[in-house]
Amino acid sequence: WYGISCDDEGYVTGIDLRDNNLVGQFPVYTRSDSIAVLGIPVPESHWYFTKYGLANLYELKTLDLAENKLTGTIEYRPLYNLRHLSYWDVAGNQLSGVLDAQVAPSLKYADFSNNGFTSMRRFEKYKVRSLQTLRYCDVSNNAIEENATDLLANIPHNIEQFIASSNQIYGNLPASLDDLPKLRQFNMASNALSGDLPGFTESLAILEELDVSNQTTGFKGPIPVDVWRHLSLNILNLADNRLTGNLPSLVGNLAVLEVLDLSNNLLKGSLPSELGMRGGGASLKLLGLTNNAFTGVIPYQMGQLQGASV
Repeated sequence: WYGISCDDEGYVTGIDLRDNNLVGQFPVYTRSDSIAVLGIPVPESHWYFTKYGLANLYELKTLDLAENKLTGTIEYRPLYNLRHLSYWDVAGNQLSGVLDAQVAPSLKYADFSNNGFTSMRRFEKYKVRSLQTLRYCDVSNNAIEENATDLLANIPHNIEQFIASSNQIYGNLPASLDDLPKLRQFNMASNALSGDLPGFTESLAILEELDVSNQTTGFKGPIPVDVWRHLSLNILNLADNRLTGNLPSLVGNLAVLEVLDLSNNLLKGSLPSELGMRGGGASLKLLGLTNNAFTGVIPYQMGQLQGASV
């Protein structure tokens, strides 16, 4: 069958029907009419015995139904029994209702982006190790309206990429974000976050992208000093917040930075010369400093930012 993979015993292990013009409800369970078409009525009480769907594929490992036209809500409880499912992609459909990023106990990759989900179940902290496997989670471009503190308090300890941009998530980011040693990407741009910005202290060695720009409420206070110690940062976008304080000389430590956008904040003071001394500035492609309260002269070292859009 097209898009269906099976193991040697005939069990379905993979479904790849991306961009295949699928329509209708998400197929957790579908009622079989094979008996009804023979003229034999199926009592409602016997529905359990005549249903089939994804929830019955107990050996399923990968599911890709992205870029289709699936609609409605997802009934998650029957899917919790898919203990081998590690890859889940339903991006680019018309799904709605509640989103559950821990839909299966061994899930590593979950993409729910570009749908119409309006809420998201908070991450739960399980004692069972198999329920702590999630590495990649993308819930961007939905309409999720949740409190960030509750939602992310128990974010999986081993998460590597978390993307939740373009939603309506509000409130403060929890302290648990300072205890994510494998985090490489954190993007919650275009939400309604506020409070103090965490320093993501446990991911100092590997964090590559931090984007919390364009908040309708906005982070306040100074940028945590630990942010400037993330030596692997490629993208640091803190634009459109209410951050205050000075830009420290530690910015010179970010030698592989390609995007630094601090525009539309309340930063002040003079620009450090180290801003233009980051390994000759060879990596920087975008520097945004507009609409702040910086004073003094522009350091001549910034002339070394060759090729950067300033």
